Amino acid sequence: MKYKQVVFDFGGVVVDFFPKELAAKFAQSEEEYEILIELMNHQDWLELDRGKYSFEEVARFNYERTGYPEKNTLEFFKFVRKGFVELSVTKNFILDLKKEGVEVYYLSNINIETFNYLFDNFPVFKEFKDGICSEKVGAVKPEKAIFSAFLDKTKLNKEDFIFLDDMEKNVNTAQSLGWNSVVYNKYNAKKVIESIFNS
Repeated sequence: MKYKQVVFDFGGVVVDFFPKELAAKFAQSEEEYEILIELMNHQDWLELDRGKYSFEEVARFNYERTGYPEKNTLEFFKFVRKGFVELSVTKNFILDLKKEGVEVYYLSNINIETFNYLFDNFPVFKEFKDGICSEKVGAVKPEKAIFSAFLDKTKLNKEDFIFLDDMEKNVNTAQSLGWNSVVYNKYNAKKVIESIFNS
């Protein structure tokens, strides 16, 4: 294996997330479901991960757009946070990497509250040596600034690691910057893991 480090995205890679199912469980009507789906696809949701807006601000913006009560939006945020599911294939991969002496890092679009929730509730997150949480640097993937921030913080050599992300646009940006990077998700995980160990 040629890599000294493996860098992981979180959502869709280390943990799974099912927005439509979560919205359906939380909503009391079809109208409420549509409002929640629209919220999760809105730019404000991404700006939470950048740290531009607080949860309270996004709840207010959502109320101004849709009339949906702010307290309901805040309750939904908490509900969503508890909806993450650990991907066992990735957990086992991380543990196997550590056994081989390979360090694991993270680079994720994530707000600090959700970041802390994951680290407090899923033991595998304790295996990470270091990384970048988007809110802490005010940039999100696929913006180049967050990739530069990762290298500045970790001091890693990009030739020594591979970056795994479930979003092709993030992988494309990483590759354009000279990173080793591949799309990784629960569907191709075993194939990618095998190729990394055989590299």
